[in-house]
Amino acid sequence: MKRKKQKISLVGILLIIVGCLIVTGSFFAFYVSSKLGNYVYIDDEDDFQKINENLDGNYKIVTSEIRFTKPFVTIGSEDKPFTGFLEGNGCILYNLFFNNEEKSQKGMFGKNQGIIKSFKVWINERNFKPNSFSFLDGESFGFVTPKNEGTITSVSIQNDSTHILEWKINQSSKIGLITGENFGTIRHCYVNTALEIEAHSDSVFGLLCGISSESSLIERNKATISKISINSSSDFSFGSLVGTSSGAILKNNFISVNTFLSNCSNIKIGGAIGAIVETKKITSCEQMYVNFFLKSLSTNNLFLGGLIASALPNSFNVDGVIVNPNADIDSEASYGELLAFAGDESSIKRSFYTQDLNIIGSHYKNGEKKPVSSLTLEELKWDISFWKLENGNVVFKETY
Repeated sequence: MKRKKQKISLVGILLIIVGCLIVTGSFFAFYVSSKLGNYVYIDDEDDFQKINENLDGNYKIVTSEIRFTKPFVTIGSEDKPFTGFLEGNGCILYNLFFNNEEKSQKGMFGKNQGIIKSFKVWINERNFKPNSFSFLDGESFGFVTPKNEGTITSVSIQNDSTHILEWKINQSSKIGLITGENFGTIRHCYVNTALEIEAHSDSVFGLLCGISSESSLIERNKATISKISINSSSDFSFGSLVGTSSGAILKNNFISVNTFLSNCSNIKIGGAIGAIVETKKITSCEQMYVNFFLKSLSTNNLFLGGLIASALPNSFNVDGVIVNPNADIDSEASYGELLAFAGDESSIKRSFYTQDLNIIGSHYKNGEKKPVSSLTLEELKWDISFWKLENGNVVFKETY
Protein backbone atom coordinates (compact mmCIF):
# COMPACT_ATOMS: atom_id res chain seq x y z
CA MET A 1 0.00 0.00 0.00
CA LYS A 2 2.81 2.38 0.80
CA ARG A 3 4.38 1.86 -2.65
CA LYS A 4 1.05 2.60 -4.39
CA LYS A 5 0.66 5.80 -2.42
CA GLN A 6 4.21 6.79 -3.32
CA LYS A 7 3.50 6.17 -7.02
CA ILE A 8 0.30 8.20 -6.84
CA SER A 9 2.14 11.02 -5.08
CA LEU A 10 4.88 11.06 -7.73
CA VAL A 11 2.30 11.15 -10.54
CA GLY A 12 0.48 13.98 -8.79
CA ILE A 13 3.67 15.97 -8.42
CA LEU A 14 4.54 15.46 -12.08
CA LEU A 15 1.06 16.61 -13.15
CA ILE A 16 1.38 19.70 -10.98
CA ILE A 17 4.79 20.52 -12.49
CA VAL A 18 3.48 20.04 -16.05
CA GLY A 19 0.47 22.21 -15.25
CA CYS A 20 2.67 24.95 -13.85
CA LEU A 21 4.87 24.85 -16.95
CA ILE A 22 1.84 25.15 -19.22
CA VAL A 23 0.45 28.07 -17.23
CA THR A 24 3.86 29.76 -17.07
CA GLY A 25 4.39 29.25 -20.80
CA SER A 26 0.96 30.64 -21.60
CA PHE A 27 1.58 33.65 -19.40
CA PHE A 28 4.98 34.25 -21.00
CA ALA A 29 3.48 33.97 -24.49
CA PHE A 30 0.76 36.44 -23.50
CA TYR A 31 3.35 38.79 -21.99
CA VAL A 32 5.54 38.69 -25.09
CA SER A 33 2.60 39.14 -27.45
CA SER A 34 1.29 42.06 -25.41
CA LYS A 35 4.69 43.71 -25.51
CA LEU A 36 5.62 43.02 -29.13
CA GLY A 37 2.14 42.99 -30.57
CA ASN A 38 0.36 40.28 -32.49
CA TYR A 39 0.72 41.80 -35.94
CA VAL A 40 -1.61 41.18 -38.81
CA TYR A 41 0.64 41.17 -41.87
CA ILE A 42 -0.15 43.25 -44.97
CA ASP A 43 1.22 42.03 -48.28
CA ASP A 44 -1.04 43.66 -50.90
CA GLU A 45 -3.83 46.20 -51.43
CA ASP A 46 -6.56 43.74 -50.37
CA ASP A 47 -4.79 43.10 -47.06
CA PHE A 48 -4.50 46.85 -46.56
CA GLN A 49 -8.23 47.37 -47.01
CA LYS A 50 -8.97 44.66 -44.43
CA ILE A 51 -7.81 47.06 -41.70
CA ASN A 52 -11.42 48.24 -41.93
CA GLU A 53 -12.45 44.98 -40.25
CA ASN A 54 -10.59 45.81 -37.02
CA LEU A 55 -9.73 49.48 -36.47
CA ASP A 56 -7.96 48.71 -33.18
CA GLY A 57 -5.55 46.07 -34.48
CA ASN A 58 -1.76 45.94 -34.89
CA TYR A 59 -0.64 45.80 -38.53
CA LYS A 60 2.71 45.46 -40.27
CA ILE A 61 3.39 45.80 -43.99
CA VAL A 62 5.74 42.97 -45.02
CA THR A 63 6.41 43.91 -48.64
CA SER A 64 8.65 46.64 -50.04
CA GLU A 65 5.96 48.07 -52.33
CA ILE A 66 2.22 47.97 -52.99
CA ARG A 67 0.80 49.07 -56.34
CA PHE A 68 -2.87 49.94 -56.10
CA THR A 69 -5.05 48.95 -59.05
CA LYS A 70 -8.41 50.25 -57.80
CA PRO A 71 -9.67 53.22 -55.83
CA PHE A 72 -8.66 53.18 -52.18
CA VAL A 73 -11.63 52.83 -49.80
CA THR A 74 -11.05 55.07 -46.79
CA ILE A 75 -10.37 53.08 -43.61
CA GLY A 76 -12.69 54.07 -40.76
CA SER A 77 -14.49 57.40 -40.50
CA GLU A 78 -15.00 60.45 -38.31
CA ASP A 79 -17.32 58.38 -36.09
CA LYS A 80 -15.19 55.22 -36.25
CA PRO A 81 -11.53 56.30 -36.08
CA PHE A 82 -8.47 54.13 -36.48
CA THR A 83 -7.14 53.48 -32.97
CA GLY A 84 -4.60 50.77 -33.71
CA PHE A 85 -0.97 50.61 -34.83
CA LEU A 86 0.32 50.48 -38.41
CA GLU A 87 3.99 49.72 -39.02
CA GLY A 88 4.60 50.56 -42.68
CA ASN A 89 8.13 49.12 -42.57
CA GLY A 90 9.34 51.57 -45.24
CA CYS A 91 6.90 50.31 -47.90
CA ILE A 92 6.34 52.47 -51.00
CA LEU A 93 2.69 52.92 -52.00
CA TYR A 94 2.22 53.51 -55.73
CA ASN A 95 -0.95 54.67 -57.52
CA LEU A 96 -2.71 55.62 -54.28
CA PHE A 97 -5.90 57.29 -55.44
CA PHE A 98 -9.41 57.77 -54.10
CA ASN A 99 -12.90 57.35 -55.51
CA ASN A 100 -13.78 60.75 -56.93
CA GLU A 101 -17.37 60.06 -57.99
CA GLU A 102 -18.66 62.56 -55.41
CA LYS A 103 -15.55 64.75 -55.63
CA SER A 104 -14.78 63.87 -52.02
CA GLN A 105 -11.20 62.98 -51.15
CA LYS A 106 -11.11 61.51 -47.65
CA GLY A 107 -7.61 60.08 -47.37
CA MET A 108 -6.38 56.67 -46.28
CA PHE A 109 -7.87 56.82 -42.76
CA GLY A 110 -11.15 58.60 -41.96
CA LYS A 111 -9.72 59.79 -38.65
CA ASN A 112 -6.57 58.71 -36.80
CA GLN A 113 -6.38 58.25 -33.05
CA GLY A 114 -3.70 55.54 -33.22
CA ILE A 115 -0.11 55.36 -34.49
CA ILE A 116 0.64 55.37 -38.23
CA LYS A 117 4.27 55.12 -39.27
CA SER A 118 6.95 54.38 -41.84
CA PHE A 119 5.68 54.36 -45.40
CA LYS A 120 6.04 56.46 -48.54
CA VAL A 121 3.28 57.61 -50.91
CA TRP A 122 4.92 57.90 -54.33
CA ILE A 123 2.95 59.67 -57.06
CA ASN A 124 4.50 58.70 -60.38
CA GLU A 125 2.02 56.55 -62.29
CA ARG A 126 0.01 58.06 -65.12
CA ASN A 127 -2.73 55.50 -65.79
CA PHE A 128 -5.03 56.61 -62.95
CA LYS A 129 -4.02 60.30 -62.89
CA PRO A 130 -3.93 60.66 -59.11
CA ASN A 131 -2.66 64.22 -59.48
CA SER A 132 -6.03 65.90 -60.26
CA PHE A 133 -8.02 66.52 -57.09
CA SER A 134 -11.09 68.64 -56.46
CA PHE A 135 -12.34 69.23 -52.93
CA LEU A 136 -15.82 70.01 -51.64
CA ASP A 137 -16.67 73.18 -49.71
CA GLY A 138 -15.54 72.82 -46.10
CA GLU A 139 -13.74 69.54 -46.72
CA SER A 140 -10.63 68.37 -44.87
CA PHE A 141 -8.08 66.22 -46.66
CA GLY A 142 -4.66 64.66 -46.20
CA PHE A 143 -3.21 61.64 -47.97
CA VAL A 144 -2.94 59.92 -44.58
CA THR A 145 -6.09 61.26 -42.91
CA PRO A 146 -8.36 64.32 -42.93
CA LYS A 147 -8.10 64.54 -39.13
CA ASN A 148 -5.20 63.41 -36.94
CA GLU A 149 -5.68 63.02 -33.19
CA GLY A 150 -2.95 60.41 -32.79
CA THR A 151 0.61 60.13 -34.08
CA ILE A 152 1.85 60.10 -37.68
CA THR A 153 5.57 59.46 -37.95
CA SER A 154 8.12 58.74 -40.71
CA VAL A 155 5.63 59.13 -43.56
CA SER A 156 6.76 60.63 -46.89
CA ILE A 157 4.71 62.13 -49.72
CA GLN A 158 6.77 62.42 -52.91
CA ASN A 159 6.47 62.49 -56.68
CA ASP A 160 8.76 62.61 -59.67
CA SER A 161 9.59 65.79 -61.55
CA THR A 162 7.13 65.02 -64.36
CA HIS A 163 4.08 65.01 -62.11
CA ILE A 164 2.48 68.18 -60.75
CA LEU A 165 -0.40 67.85 -58.33
CA GLU A 166 -3.31 69.95 -59.61
CA TRP A 167 -5.69 70.76 -56.79
CA LYS A 168 -8.84 72.85 -56.67
CA ILE A 169 -9.47 73.89 -53.07
CA ASN A 170 -12.99 75.13 -52.51
CA GLN A 171 -14.39 77.47 -49.87
CA SER A 172 -13.48 76.81 -46.21
CA SER A 173 -11.47 73.67 -47.03
CA LYS A 174 -8.57 72.56 -44.79
CA ILE A 175 -6.00 70.73 -46.88
CA GLY A 176 -2.55 69.24 -46.20
CA LEU A 177 -0.41 66.57 -47.80
CA ILE A 178 -0.25 64.58 -44.53
CA THR A 179 -3.50 65.67 -42.84
CA GLY A 180 -6.12 68.37 -43.13
CA GLU A 181 -6.53 68.97 -39.38
CA ASN A 182 -3.85 68.14 -36.82
CA PHE A 183 -4.73 67.74 -33.15
CA GLY A 184 -1.95 65.23 -32.43
CA THR A 185 1.67 64.68 -33.47
CA ILE A 186 3.36 64.79 -36.88
CA ARG A 187 6.94 63.66 -36.48
CA HIS A 188 9.82 62.89 -38.84
CA CYS A 189 7.73 63.23 -42.02
CA TYR A 190 8.94 64.38 -45.43
CA VAL A 191 7.09 66.05 -48.30
CA ASN A 192 8.72 66.68 -51.66
CA THR A 193 6.48 67.48 -54.58
CA ALA A 194 5.28 70.14 -57.02
CA LEU A 195 1.77 71.62 -56.93
CA GLU A 196 -0.62 73.88 -58.79
CA ILE A 197 -3.43 75.18 -56.56
CA GLU A 198 -6.62 77.02 -57.38
CA ALA A 199 -7.89 78.18 -53.99
CA HIS A 200 -11.13 79.85 -52.93
CA SER A 201 -12.19 82.01 -49.99
CA ASP A 202 -11.48 81.07 -46.37
CA SER A 203 -9.53 77.96 -47.34
CA VAL A 204 -6.18 76.94 -45.86
CA PHE A 205 -3.34 74.78 -47.11
CA GLY A 206 -0.14 73.54 -45.50
CA LEU A 207 2.34 71.07 -46.89
CA LEU A 208 2.05 69.00 -43.71
CA CYS A 209 -1.39 70.06 -42.47
CA GLY A 210 -4.08 72.63 -43.16
CA ILE A 211 -4.65 73.59 -39.52
CA SER A 212 -2.85 72.62 -36.30
CA SER A 213 -4.43 73.15 -32.91
CA GLU A 214 -3.38 73.88 -29.34
CA SER A 215 -0.58 71.62 -28.01
CA SER A 216 -0.33 69.69 -31.28
CA LEU A 217 3.28 68.83 -32.08
CA ILE A 218 5.10 69.16 -35.41
CA GLU A 219 8.74 68.15 -35.10
CA ARG A 220 11.71 66.82 -37.10
CA ASN A 221 9.93 67.24 -40.44
CA LYS A 222 11.30 68.29 -43.81
CA ALA A 223 9.52 70.06 -46.67
CA THR A 224 11.34 70.64 -49.97
CA ILE A 225 9.05 71.88 -52.71
CA SER A 226 10.53 72.69 -56.10
CA LYS A 227 7.49 74.73 -57.11
CA ILE A 228 4.06 75.55 -55.75
CA SER A 229 1.89 77.75 -57.94
CA ILE A 230 -1.14 79.42 -56.35
CA ASN A 231 -4.10 81.17 -57.95
CA SER A 232 -6.48 82.39 -55.26
CA SER A 233 -9.67 84.44 -55.37
CA SER A 234 -9.51 85.72 -51.76
CA ASP A 235 -8.85 84.92 -48.09
CA PHE A 236 -6.42 82.05 -48.55
CA SER A 237 -3.70 81.09 -46.05
CA PHE A 238 -0.67 79.03 -47.03
CA GLY A 239 2.23 77.88 -44.88
CA SER A 240 5.06 75.61 -45.94
CA LEU A 241 4.28 73.46 -42.89
CA VAL A 242 0.91 74.69 -41.53
CA GLY A 243 -1.84 76.78 -43.13
CA THR A 244 -3.13 78.22 -39.84
CA SER A 245 -2.17 77.55 -36.23
CA SER A 246 -3.95 78.03 -32.91
CA GLY A 247 -1.33 76.99 -30.39
CA ALA A 248 0.77 74.41 -32.26
CA ILE A 249 4.36 73.56 -31.29
CA LEU A 250 6.80 73.47 -34.22
CA LYS A 251 10.33 72.30 -33.45
CA ASN A 252 13.40 71.08 -35.39
CA ASN A 253 11.88 71.44 -38.87
CA PHE A 254 13.67 72.13 -42.17
CA ILE A 255 11.92 73.97 -45.02
CA SER A 256 12.98 74.88 -48.57
CA VAL A 257 10.12 76.06 -50.78
CA ASN A 258 9.68 78.02 -54.03
CA THR A 259 6.26 79.72 -54.23
CA PHE A 260 4.68 81.43 -57.25
CA LEU A 261 1.52 83.57 -57.01
CA SER A 262 -0.65 84.91 -59.81
CA ASN A 263 -3.95 86.81 -59.76
CA CYS A 264 -4.33 86.50 -55.99
CA SER A 265 -6.19 88.75 -53.57
CA ASN A 266 -6.07 88.96 -49.78
CA ILE A 267 -3.66 86.07 -49.35
CA LYS A 268 -1.36 85.16 -46.45
CA ILE A 269 1.89 83.36 -47.34
CA GLY A 270 4.29 82.18 -44.63
CA GLY A 271 7.58 80.32 -44.87
CA ALA A 272 6.35 77.99 -42.10
CA ILE A 273 2.85 79.18 -41.06
CA GLY A 274 0.31 81.16 -43.05
CA ALA A 275 -1.50 82.71 -40.08
CA ILE A 276 -1.88 82.39 -36.33
CA VAL A 277 -5.58 82.68 -35.67
CA GLU A 278 -5.89 82.87 -31.87
CA THR A 279 -4.12 85.16 -29.41
CA LYS A 280 -4.70 83.25 -26.17
CA LYS A 281 -3.08 80.04 -27.47
CA ILE A 282 0.65 80.43 -27.99
CA THR A 283 2.12 79.02 -31.20
CA SER A 284 5.78 78.10 -30.77
CA CYS A 285 8.49 77.93 -33.47
CA GLU A 286 11.83 76.64 -32.17
CA GLN A 287 15.05 75.45 -33.80
CA MET A 288 13.97 75.80 -37.42
CA TYR A 289 15.49 76.72 -40.75
CA VAL A 290 13.42 78.23 -43.59
CA ASN A 291 14.70 78.84 -47.12
CA PHE A 292 11.79 80.65 -48.74
CA PHE A 293 11.46 82.14 -52.23
CA LEU A 294 8.33 83.93 -53.46
CA LYS A 295 7.51 85.37 -56.88
CA SER A 296 4.21 87.22 -57.26
CA LEU A 297 2.38 88.66 -60.29
CA SER A 298 -0.86 90.68 -60.21
CA THR A 299 -1.45 90.12 -56.50
CA ASN A 300 -3.41 92.47 -54.25
CA ASN A 301 -3.39 92.71 -50.46
CA LEU A 302 -0.56 90.24 -49.91
CA PHE A 303 0.68 89.43 -46.40
CA LEU A 304 4.12 87.81 -46.44
CA GLY A 305 6.32 86.50 -43.66
CA GLY A 306 9.54 84.56 -44.10
CA LEU A 307 8.40 82.52 -41.09
CA ILE A 308 4.79 83.56 -40.34
CA ALA A 309 2.63 85.82 -42.52
CA SER A 310 0.08 87.01 -39.97
CA ALA A 311 0.79 86.88 -36.23
CA LEU A 312 -1.04 89.07 -33.74
CA PRO A 313 0.48 90.13 -30.40
CA ASN A 314 0.52 87.56 -27.58
CA SER A 315 0.01 84.66 -29.99
CA PHE A 316 3.50 83.27 -30.61
CA ASN A 317 6.95 82.40 -29.35
CA VAL A 318 9.91 82.27 -31.76
CA ASP A 319 13.27 80.96 -30.54
CA GLY A 320 16.30 79.79 -32.50
CA VAL A 321 15.06 80.31 -36.06
CA ILE A 322 16.99 81.16 -39.25
CA VAL A 323 15.11 82.43 -42.30
CA ASN A 324 16.68 82.90 -45.71
CA PRO A 325 13.97 84.99 -47.46
CA ASN A 326 13.85 86.06 -51.10
CA ALA A 327 10.98 87.70 -52.97
CA ASP A 328 10.14 89.19 -56.36
CA ILE A 329 6.81 91.00 -56.07
CA ASP A 330 5.22 93.41 -58.59
CA SER A 331 2.82 95.07 -56.10
CA GLU A 332 2.71 96.43 -52.56
CA ALA A 333 2.61 94.02 -49.64
CA SER A 334 2.60 93.87 -45.85
CA TYR A 335 5.70 91.89 -45.02
CA GLY A 336 8.44 90.94 -42.61
CA GLU A 337 11.63 88.94 -43.08
CA LEU A 338 10.48 86.84 -40.14
CA LEU A 339 6.93 87.86 -39.27
CA ALA A 340 4.32 90.29 -40.53
CA PHE A 341 2.19 91.92 -37.79
CA ALA A 342 4.66 90.59 -35.25
CA GLY A 343 3.59 92.64 -32.26
CA ASP A 344 5.63 91.91 -29.11
CA GLU A 345 9.35 91.78 -29.96
CA SER A 346 10.11 90.06 -26.63
CA SER A 347 8.52 86.90 -28.03
CA ILE A 348 11.35 86.61 -30.61
CA LYS A 349 14.66 85.25 -29.27
CA ARG A 350 17.86 84.10 -30.96
CA SER A 351 16.23 84.39 -34.40
CA PHE A 352 17.82 85.73 -37.58
CA TYR A 353 17.26 86.43 -41.26
CA THR A 354 20.04 86.39 -43.81
CA GLN A 355 18.97 89.22 -46.13
CA ASP A 356 16.48 92.07 -46.48
CA LEU A 357 13.34 91.75 -48.58
CA ASN A 358 13.18 94.51 -51.18
CA ILE A 359 9.42 95.03 -51.30
CA ILE A 360 7.26 98.14 -51.45
CA GLY A 361 4.70 98.35 -48.67
CA SER A 362 4.34 98.02 -44.90
CA HIS A 363 7.54 96.57 -43.49
CA TYR A 364 7.60 94.88 -40.07
CA LYS A 365 11.17 94.64 -38.79
CA ASN A 366 11.82 91.79 -36.39
CA GLY A 367 14.68 89.45 -35.71
CA GLU A 368 18.30 90.30 -36.52
CA LYS A 369 20.07 90.26 -39.86
CA LYS A 370 23.09 87.91 -39.90
CA PRO A 371 24.67 85.54 -42.42
CA VAL A 372 24.63 81.87 -41.49
CA SER A 373 28.44 81.84 -41.54
CA SER A 374 28.51 84.12 -38.48
CA LEU A 375 26.16 81.97 -36.37
CA THR A 376 26.92 79.04 -34.07
CA LEU A 377 24.79 76.17 -32.78
CA GLU A 378 25.47 77.38 -29.24
CA GLU A 379 24.15 80.85 -30.08
CA LEU A 380 21.01 79.37 -31.64
CA LYS A 381 20.59 76.75 -28.89
CA TRP A 382 20.15 74.13 -31.63
CA ASP A 383 20.27 70.43 -30.82
CA ILE A 384 23.43 68.91 -32.35
CA SER A 385 21.53 65.62 -32.80
CA PHE A 386 19.60 67.24 -35.65
CA TRP A 387 21.68 70.18 -36.92
CA LYS A 388 25.10 71.31 -37.96
CA LEU A 389 26.46 74.46 -39.59
CA GLU A 390 28.99 73.71 -42.32
CA ASN A 391 30.75 76.16 -44.65
CA GLY A 392 28.06 78.79 -44.12
CA ASN A 393 25.23 76.33 -44.78
CA VAL A 394 22.58 74.77 -42.58
CA VAL A 395 22.65 70.96 -42.59
CA PHE A 396 19.67 68.99 -41.29
CA LYS A 397 20.92 65.58 -40.13
CA GLU A 398 17.61 63.75 -40.31
CA THR A 399 17.28 61.13 -43.06
CA TYR A 400 14.00 59.94 -44.61
